[in-house]
Amino acid sequence: PPAPAAVSTNGLGPRIQFNTESYDAGTNLAGDLIRYTFTVTNTGDETLVLSNVKPSCGCTTIGETTPGSATTWTHEIAPAHTGIIPIQVVSGNLRGQINKTIAVTSNDRTRSNVTLQISAVVWLPIEVTPQPAAFFTLMPDSTNRNTQVIKIFNRMDTPLTLSDPRSTTN
Repeated sequence: PPAPAAVSTNGLGPRIQFNTESYDAGTNLAGDLIRYTFTVTNTGDETLVLSNVKPSCGCTTIGETTPGSATTWTHEIAPAHTGIIPIQVVSGNLRGQINKTIAVTSNDRTRSNVTLQISAVVWLPIEVTPQPAAFFTLMPDSTNRNTQVIKIFNRMDTPLTLSDPRSTTN
């Protein structure tokens, strides 16, 4: 384990300060990674120790997850120095306005717990519900007429052109 940080008897102690505690990632296509790196500065006179950085859900991760990368958050920051907390949000299953939070725990005696936030709008240009295809089960010599409703949402500026439906069987 790392050696304990020196403690001053008359100073400020460690002080945590972020470049921002709330980042707006704007509008993002569903499936894209939303990435942001928070910068943290120690404005105090003792070593700042970030003991835990915890996202609020599984779609948000700390550090870079690109192949070959081992970047995580900066665990110790000397006085007047900065560190980083890289964040990724996997947006594949997200839609609409999102707000993700990250809890940061440190040895700052005045702000030992800070909550960071990433907000964004996640959208699909064309969305089909309930799924992108209709499936029918027909029995031979059946006279049943099965129907299904598929809703298509076009969020693009141009009109959507649909072709005639096609069957993959006879």
